[in-house]
Amino acid sequence: MIACVIDGKPERLTRDDILDNITLYWLTNAGVSSARLYWDTARISTGGGFFDVRGIKIPVAVSAFPDEIYAAPKSWAEKAYPKLIYY
Repeated sequence: MIACVIDGKPERLTRDDILDNITLYWLTNAGVSSARLYWDTARISTGGGFFDVRGIKIPVAVSAFPDEIYAAPKSWAEKAYPKLIYY
């Protein structure tokens, strides 16, 4: 989505939307902490991913939105989270 806007193609996000998001992360110094999930996932294993089975035993809810870069299928979420209560 963002690449399309940068290339000048019409999309749901405007250049102002992107600038707002970048500014929000920059001014609040939240960029590093928000990127931590991605960093930790990449370091866990060579085959790392958000839905790797990690022994989570608590009830879990997963939301997968249509325009997400990484939207795992429900079957992956069910395998990773045995107590999946919502997908």
